[in-house]
Amino acid sequence: MKFKDYHPIINFIFFTCVIVLSLVFNHYLYILVAYISSFAYSLKLNRYKALIFNLFCIFFGVIFPFYYASYNHFGVTDIYVNFIDNRITLESFVYGCSLSIRFIIMLQWYSCMNKIFTTDKVGYLFGKVSPLLSLYFSIFLRSVPQIKGKIEKMRAGQIVINRNCKRGWFINNFKKRMRFFSIVIGYLIENFFEKTASMKNRGYSLKNKTHFSIYRFSNKDRILVLFIFSLLTMVWVGFVFEQTYIIYDPEIIIKPFTLGSALFLTSYFLFLNLPIILEYVNEIKFKRFR
Repeated sequence: MKFKDYHPIINFIFFTCVIVLSLVFNHYLYILVAYISSFAYSLKLNRYKALIFNLFCIFFGVIFPFYYASYNHFGVTDIYVNFIDNRITLESFVYGCSLSIRFIIMLQWYSCMNKIFTTDKVGYLFGKVSPLLSLYFSIFLRSVPQIKGKIEKMRAGQIVINRNCKRGWFINNFKKRMRFFSIVIGYLIENFFEKTASMKNRGYSLKNKTHFSIYRFSNKDRILVLFIFSLLTMVWVGFVFEQTYIIYDPEIIIKPFTLGSALFLTSYFLFLNLPIILEYVNEIKFKRFR
């Protein structure tokens, strides 16, 4: 059973925890584990698109520490003095690296979350809070790709009848763009009234409206929840014993690495890699029973 096939609440708990913990923990070992885990899972889900996106994020991660160290001068270990006599310190540079990598980790987890959370799952989560809000949100998610595809068709139609906005004089192009813009606005208004009439006919404004879903909390979901919270408990104990963060100001102070530190780090590693472990276990079972 793949991770995306589990209950939406489990998916929501996992991604909420990994994003929050990845931003809070600034220990270099925890950052390294989080980066490798998010990088691997994004590659597993999105393949080459994830590789291109992650490599682009690395470029940002290289540039940001130099920018951060140029404007934040805390620390006692000087690296050099720039042309305006500002100290560039080792502590500020290392902390800038920590910030940039944690931000990249958040983006990589967010790309995984976009792949896992379908419209049905989002509608289910919002439907528990407000069925009407869930309905509007589902309509929005459905309308965006429809409108985008319709605009592409209208643009192709304009090119066919020799109204390409990218050719000709500036004034003529401006007139063509305004004409195309008015066509798009007219379509959006028409689409809005059509959906409004459809929703009224289906009784969206009735009281005591509920949200239908196909998701049920099974025994597999309960076992996975217990395992997740047992790992989170170990990670929380490591946080209480100050094993998950480093002091950077005024100097870098790292707690000694002990057997307990290894246990906390292993629990964090298992928690972050839980989805990809489930993916590979499911593939092995599929090949065995095929």
